[in-house]
Amino acid sequence: MPKKRSAYHHGDLRQGLLVQAIKLVGERAGTHFTMRELALKLGVSHSAAYRHFKDKGELLSALAVEGFVRLGDFQLQNLSPKLTPVKRVQQLGANYVRFALAFPWHFRVMFSSELSDPEKHPALTEVGRAGFQPVVDAVIKCQAAGDFKAGDPNKMATLLWATVHGLAVLLIDKQIGFAPNGDSYQPEDLTETLTTSVVRGFLKNG
Repeated sequence: MPKKRSAYHHGDLRQGLLVQAIKLVGERAGTHFTMRELALKLGVSHSAAYRHFKDKGELLSALAVEGFVRLGDFQLQNLSPKLTPVKRVQQLGANYVRFALAFPWHFRVMFSSELSDPEKHPALTEVGRAGFQPVVDAVIKCQAAGDFKAGDPNKMATLLWATVHGLAVLLIDKQIGFAPNGDSYQPEDLTETLTTSVVRGFLKNG
């Protein structure tokens, strides 16, 4: 019998590989798969997959870039012009956690140790920096308004990011969320309490 031909064409196989890859990340709670397995899932040869991505690292980098683009969209949500500069900083933190909960598998790939070398993944480094800039800008606005203490805005933004990132990881790993009495903590409430505490340390008159 003739071998069944794949329904994928050159134009959509790349996207098909990305979609299937994020499914595998979800199924295996990590990036534990090979390009050959990925190609097999789609019914194409592994050589066809390698025509779009030279190796697994390049594919994961593309997934991470996709994630950072989505994060950029999330960061703009609920940022009303009526928000005070301080509330804007807090909302950015809340949006970060919301993104992680909405796209947990992209979130895992974005911060995978396999992609930690900036020289190997320059596009990822660039989009990651672009995604971080709104937080730095928000901190600068708080300083300009006289709300935050003087200091390195990048350092302040990094501290905020590190804090909400830690909460996001614990939430998507289901390592946090329940009170000792068995009640559930709501992610929104945890995020608000956390960002309020961090921001309080930045306040000029805090």
